[in-house]
Amino acid sequence: MKLEFKNSRVVRAEKFLAEELPFLKRSFLQKLFRKCEIKVEGIAQKVDSKIQPNSVVEIFLPEPRKYFTDLTGNAIIHEDENVIAFDKRAGIPTHSGIGTRGDDLKNCAKILLKRNLIVVHRIDRATSGVVVFAKNQKTARKLEDEFRERRAEKIYHAVVIGHPPQEGISEKKILRMGKQMELSEKGVAAKTLWKVVRKLGRNSLLEVRIETGRMHQIRVHLAAAGFPIVGDSVYGKATESRMLLHSSSLKILDYTFEDKLPKEFLNF
Repeated sequence: MKLEFKNSRVVRAEKFLAEELPFLKRSFLQKLFRKCEIKVEGIAQKVDSKIQPNSVVEIFLPEPRKYFTDLTGNAIIHEDENVIAFDKRAGIPTHSGIGTRGDDLKNCAKILLKRNLIVVHRIDRATSGVVVFAKNQKTARKLEDEFRERRAEKIYHAVVIGHPPQEGISEKKILRMGKQMELSEKGVAAKTLWKVVRKLGRNSLLEVRIETGRMHQIRVHLAAAGFPIVGDSVYGKATESRMLLHSSSLKILDYTFEDKLPKEFLNF
């Protein structure tokens, strides 16, 4: 892979590559430097090497498709001629938008897997787990119809602060206010159902089903019920933990995509 360095000033090689390929794990990027897989004008670079303006940077990636999980921290759950489903890591956006710098999963797949994927399904940047893309317009239309008609079955797991009743439901309407959502009778319909899987000290692990797919729906409904998700700095309290919300299962068309629960969800 070749990248053109067009800046007018000298920049550290690691900084340049982190900005150009932000979806690459820092540990793997440093490994590429150690193995002399990053070169400028044919000369191997070190992590602290400086790149001069108008240089061409060559990166020798070890079979991007084969090492996709190691390179990015995202795993391919399923792939066929029509769809591809990932286990998205927390911290990477599903697709480009406000605040992204090419560090989204769609762009990551475009560069490393050589696939122009179609966005039909979204989960928050801070949420991990199952997310599916279409590979062609025909499949995209079918998947979009399933989501629109609420025929897709979506299951999440969340660790919340406190001990909710064994089962709960919220059908309060949600209204978008800038980058956040709030409960409002002027909003759109939203339905969230949950049940307690187990208690984790002062917290609880919930299985959550949503019949609608509104932005931040689970986060808003659980916070409004008095049980914000651990690590949710927007609707709850900021903690050292990542936000503990995980897309565990998606059933749509003839597909069932499942992803195991990350270990941090049980380490309380």
